Amino acid sequence: MMNGVNYASGSSGIRDEAGSNLGTHVGFNQQLNNHQVTISSLTKTLNDSTSAHLNQCLYTVGIGSNDYINDYFLPCSATSTQYTPDEFAGVLIDQYSKQIRTLHDAGARKIALFGLGAIGCTPNSIVLFGKNGKCAENITGAVLLFNGRLKSLVDQLNKELTDSKVIYINSMGTLGRKPY
Repeated sequence: MMNGVNYASGSSGIRDEAGSNLGTHVGFNQQLNNHQVTISSLTKTLNDSTSAHLNQCLYTVGIGSNDYINDYFLPCSATSTQYTPDEFAGVLIDQYSKQIRTLHDAGARKIALFGLGAIGCTPNSIVLFGKNGKCAENITGAVLLFNGRLKSLVDQLNKELTDSKVIYINSMGTLGRKPY
């Protein structure tokens, strides 16, 4: 625990229902609960030094792809009939904001949030939603909406959580080229 902890769970998303079609997984809300258990264990070891230790930790969070791949864009999912892509991005960011604030309340002070990658360019997305072997524009458009709102959230968090530093990592452009 002193050198790092990974709470990631395949197919999980910002919303608990993301990836439920793939079986059991640990959603982000439960991952945050697991983090609280870890902090309780650390407190038994570090006592009063726990807060100082957590202040030095770098928290990296990359989540949200499964909310699109394994929920919103699933043909059998009702989510896409409940929300437009812009509304869904808003729903996700509202929930994500609460979750990141929970992480902050637990002691996180250095937080890196990864934007969504080019999930519209995955082989599955191209086959199901692409045209002429090209990336799925509807998915890419939804990702760009989410990432734009995530950048705004990072700015907002930095203004409000003055004891912390939150950064946005652009996963769409990390390869040095636009994948879409």
